Amino acid sequence: MTRGTFSVLALTIIATMFLTGCGGVSDAAAARVNGAVITKADVDARIEYRNKLSPGMVGPEDEVNYPKILRQTTKDLVLSELEKQEGERRGISVSDEEIDNALQEMADEDYLEDVPRMLEIFAGMGVTETELRDVTRERLLHEKLKADVSGEITVSDSEIQSFYERNRQQYDQPEMRQGRMIETASQGEALEAVNRIMAGESFVEVAKQVSMDPLAAGNGGTLGLVRRGQLPPELEAVLFSMSAGQISEPASVAGKWYVLTVEAVQPGQQKSFEEAREEIRDIIAAETLASRWKSLLDGLYGDADLEYDPDYDPALG
Repeated sequence: MTRGTFSVLALTIIATMFLTGCGGVSDAAAARVNGAVITKADVDARIEYRNKLSPGMVGPEDEVNYPKILRQTTKDLVLSELEKQEGERRGISVSDEEIDNALQEMADEDYLEDVPRMLEIFAGMGVTETELRDVTRERLLHEKLKADVSGEITVSDSEIQSFYERNRQQYDQPEMRQGRMIETASQGEALEAVNRIMAGESFVEVAKQVSMDPLAAGNGGTLGLVRRGQLPPELEAVLFSMSAGQISEPASVAGKWYVLTVEAVQPGQQKSFEEAREEIRDIIAAETLASRWKSLLDGLYGDADLEYDPDYDPALG
């Protein structure tokens, strides 16, 4: 073996050891995911990117909180890498054209439809177009992967019917009243309160001055939204007999006297199964997607050949 051959071979071995860490992560790696390396420089770059968008975030000088940010950012990048690898297995990718369209949508929403101007604004914050495109690619891949999982979901009519029956109460909403109440010790005080209100004083101010109950006095006598069965029957009968804006005559309950008003009436609502069908289908599909997405991620992490530098390991933070 010649000296030149030996030198090339030695350099190759050294380079390989540096990249692989002799079976573990290298000094330059924060994590290794199924052979793909996430470098410490990658983690630093992502933290710097976020700091550019939100100046004033925790920096390396914070010895307590910055290690947590290192670990969380590494965890985020590992997840992005796992999603990328799963996307490749499923034949899912993101084209440059799709990134262009996403940037145009961003500009349409917040930057007067002007992509060059948007890029100038980001550049002013120190964010390059390459950084923006890389982060956009990750987001689009995440969305496409979720859409692929969602496309596997079907919701049967029997599932919808069962959900409707289990949650019928939320589709049969009773009539409710937004009301206020003044509580006094005598009929005379209650009548005086009514007269003051009818003369032009606000119900709220009279309640604050007159009501016996300190809590009711403090909040102007508000009852909030009330449905039948929440008040004593005598007061419920009064509240649900009035129209919005009316003031009641004094009503007696257990030796005390009350004056009530209705500020708003919320009519009862009954949504039939057919009216609720598509809403319920969407709810079940969303719940199923959340469950399947969690199962997918659990499987990706469980099957992954995953190694961390100790300073970047989320489990040690």
